[in-house]
Amino acid sequence: MWHEEYYFPKELFSQIHIPLMLVFGDRDIIKPEHGLEMHRLIKGSQYCVLPNTSHAVFRESPDLINKITLDFFFR
Repeated sequence: MWHEEYYFPKELFSQIHIPLMLVFGDRDIIKPEHGLEMHRLIKGSQYCVLPNTSHAVFRESPDLINKITLDFFFR
């Protein structure tokens, strides 16, 4: 994954037809541009960047990610 430009072919993203929220930390190892590209490829997806977090958002900010997750599932 680290040595490839894309881990999944772009065509697969258009086949996702379920509610989906892409969550990234503002200090994430995944670049914001990559997250936005995935968001644009997945119709109807939501894109969320959490402040003061890395890729370990569940450990770093559990209350915030829990709130956002519950809002997403029960909106």
